[in-house]
Amino acid sequence: MAGVNKVILVGNAGRDPEVRFLPSGNSVANFTLATTENWANKDGGREDRTQWHRICAFGRVAEHCAKSVFKGKPLYVEGRLQTRQWEDKEGVKRYTTEIVASQVQVLDDTGDVGKAILVGRVEKTPEVRQLPSGTDVANFVLLTRSNRQGNDGSAEERTESHRVAAFGKTAGVCGKYLTPGKLIYVEGRIQTRAWQDKDGAARATTEIVVSNMQMLGSRSDAARAPQGVAEPGGEAISAGGPDDEIPF
Repeated sequence: MAGVNKVILVGNAGRDPEVRFLPSGNSVANFTLATTENWANKDGGREDRTQWHRICAFGRVAEHCAKSVFKGKPLYVEGRLQTRQWEDKEGVKRYTTEIVASQVQVLDDTGDVGKAILVGRVEKTPEVRQLPSGTDVANFVLLTRSNRQGNDGSAEERTESHRVAAFGKTAGVCGKYLTPGKLIYVEGRIQTRAWQDKDGAARATTEIVVSNMQMLGSRSDAARAPQGVAEPGGEAISAGGPDDEIPF
């Protein structure tokens, strides 16, 4: 079964798109998008947090971005999550997560949205731990597969790895019921966090903070596990941790 890998973002362009051409002649546009979320803190005051997302568009979508997208412009972006890797000039492996846009629309002023919808299989048993506040958090990787047409017309299959974080009751459900290979539906917001590893090097990772998780697959699975588990909010995970060197 092919997975679902869908992202919806509404925010403001962080810079003008950088447009270039691939050896195939296809155009590609790269820019950043900022989304801001607001919530009430323990004292009843309002707090906000801005997330930055890398956007990549190809072909006609790239040409549209080059003509219509400017720094500060409110945008609706729909696409899929993609993680890629390369080696820098010192030979160190680097990773980045970006949204490959299938649709970009210029909007009037509007509230920000950062939403991801994924259907895929759990790679490993979730790691469940407790934050200093006493809230449980579960971390795991979800694998999604997509089929696309290659440059030569043949079908190509691509697997993407997504880091997922769940809090509270949802974390408990994940720790109890999720096993390697389990098919699940995940809905949540995209969060990017940064920290320094034990060597003092800057690290960053992008993950999905779960707001809704459902077990899919066999009837026996559905009967055992609670469905439609939703967590209205989640605490930001403290920087660092045992997976400092893991890119996703």
